[in-house]
Amino acid sequence: MLAAYRDPRLRFGVMFQERSRPLYMKIKSMLQEGMLGDIRRVHWIVTDWFRSQAYYQSSPWRATWQGEGGGLLINQCPHNLDLCG
Repeated sequence: MLAAYRDPRLRFGVMFQERSRPLYMKIKSMLQEGMLGDIRRVHWIVTDWFRSQAYYQSSPWRATWQGEGGGLLINQCPHNLDLCG
């Protein structure tokens, strides 16, 4: 991806797909419209996003500093952070 980003002949983009899911769009709408009142604190755990060791071993770039530039946090956490935006 970095090679594509650096090549001026190519266009480069990143897609945060979670924000386009209807469920999360509805939650965002409810929050923006004040349907849930004043939110003081939220504790949200997404437990079905577990990645097994087999997932990380399926490609040599997954969750590595050389492959993604940040290991596990770069591989998985952008999805969670996307939901906060």
